[in-house]
Parts: sequence; structure tokens; C-alpha cells
Amino acid sequence: MIEPRYQELERKDISRGESENVDMEARVIAGEALGVASPVYTLTPTMYVDFTMRPGSRLHQSVLEGWNAFIYVIDGDGVFGRATATAHYCLVLGPGDGVSVWNRSTRPLRFVLVAGQPLGVPVVQHRPFVMNSRAEIQKAMEDYYYGKNGFERAGQWSSSAGSARREADGTKLNLPCRGIHGAVLAQPPGPSPLSRCPSLKPRHDGCSSRPPPTARCPRPGLPLTTPPQIYAPACPCP
Repeated sequence: MIEPRYQELERKDISRGESENVDMEARVIAGEALGVASPVYTLTPTMYVDFTMRPGSRLHQSVLEGWNAFIYVIDGDGVFGRATATAHYCLVLGPGDGVSVWNRSTRPLRFVLVAGQPLGVPVVQHRPFVMNSRAEIQKAMEDYYYGKNGFERAGQWSSSAGSARREADGTKLNLPCRGIHGAVLAQPPGPSPLSRCPSLKPRHDGCSSRPPPTARCPRPGLPLTTPPQIYAPACPCP
């Protein structure tokens, strides 16, 4: 585990490169292409480049041997090595030291190339959590359940952008409701949106017992669910 860090890269700050005859452009989000490097720091070597190629142009982009890489076509169609792909197709690259691209169509070709050095570590995934071991998954779920180690505001957070989109679509934002040990209330059936609920105190018979499997929110009809039974969290009561 490492300390969290954050980098913000606005559109105006993305490095841009062009070929000598200006028949293609690369917006370099990470890594290097067309002689231009991105200012973004990545923990492991990574390449993320947005290419736009004019009709008839050709490109050979180097990718280090042993890296995993894929291409996603955003618009147009082109020849990638021996494969032809059109918009919204994804191509996973095989072993090699790069990829050759030819825009044989009569309109611009735009695609992203994403590549990186394999981490070589085990991957364990459970729902939205992705870690390196089952024990780390259990710890992450426990942190979320109890609202600690970065999840302190999880029960009160909502997306203003998401709310605006839902209002534009004529729907309301369903807000999470936290109760016993930060458990999240499930969405009840019916058209009524879920609203916030005051926190409930843990109903324990001393700290030796665990939270009950179900409880009730003060708002009637909203069942309270416990987290997935992949772990047995310790009681946080003083």
C-alpha cells in the first residue's frame, strides 16, 4: 500500500505533438509520443495517448517489449497491424515492440493507445474493491462499513453532477442512508426515492456481540442491510 496522491490535468495542459508533415496529432496524457512527453507522474511506466490521423497517413508507435497494451477506436476506421477496426472497437495487442497504423479511409481516424508495464502481482476483486489479497479486500470492506481510512464521508457524500443529470432526466437522486455501523439502507420497491436517515446507535449486548443482521430505519419501510458476509468485523464500541 502507498499513500494516496492526486494529479489534475486539464484539457489545456495536455501535451500535444504533431508529425513533421502535420498529418497526425497526439495528445499525450501519459508517457511519450511524437517526441512529446506528458507531465503526469505514474507509479509504474504507463502510456495513454489520444491519436488523430488524417486520411492516408501512417504511424508506427513504439511500445516497450513485455508491456500490456490495447487500442480503442473512437472515430473512423483504420488498419492496425493486420487487423481492421472501426469506431467503438477495442483491440488487445499481442507481443511486440510497437504497433503500425494506417488510416486508409477518407475521413480522420481517432483512437487511444493505452499501455503499461505489468505489475506482476496477484489481483483479488470483490464488487467495487480491487486489492492484492482476500485479507486486503476484507480490510477495505471493513473500512467502508465503519466509515474510516478514507470512507469517513461516504454516508453523507452525493454527486452534484449526478444530481444535475438526474434532474435533467426527470428523476430524483437516491441518497444513501446509514444506520448501524454505517450500513447502507437498501432501495425499497416503489416509486418513492430513498432519503437520508438519522444514524442508529449500535444495538449490542456489550462489545462481544456483532451488529444484528437486519434493523429498521426510523423511516418506516426502509430495510437496513449489513455488509457482505465476507468478513467478521470487530466491534468498534468503546
